[in-house]
Amino acid sequence: MANEKIYEPVGTTLAIGSLSPCYVSIGSVGFTGRDAIDNSCLSNSEFITKQPQTLKEHADIPFTAWGKIDDYDTIEGEINVNQQMTIAVPNVGSVQFWGFLQSFDVQETGIGEGWQATGVIVVTNVNGSGVETGPVYSAA
Repeated sequence: MANEKIYEPVGTTLAIGSLSPCYVSIGSVGFTGRDAIDNSCLSNSEFITKQPQTLKEHADIPFTAWGKIDDYDTIEGEINVNQQMTIAVPNVGSVQFWGFLQSFDVQETGIGEGWQATGVIVVTNVNGSGVETGPVYSAA
């Protein structure tokens, strides 16, 4: 990974069911170990001791898109639907994962501006049959 070129993400797509807005920015599937487990005992004499959790979590994926009023029915239909999604980046690859659209909030606008919306996707790691299923990465 050292000294590899970083490509501009022009042409990147995010598939969320039948929703296909014009994306301005898209996050990606990240990782977190969550909070440490405090395992301090009364016998500790100087320090609070901790241990990492065993399980990992995939962070929520934020995005910004142009919001269109005629997309509202489609947006509402995709909220809280656990489904397979794909983020594809030309020259880099793609990541396919299970998740749901948690929010799509159209922001305030004014003269000379368009309607932008911010959204959040929650990575569930559970497929449609209830089986734990992590993201799958594919290189271009």
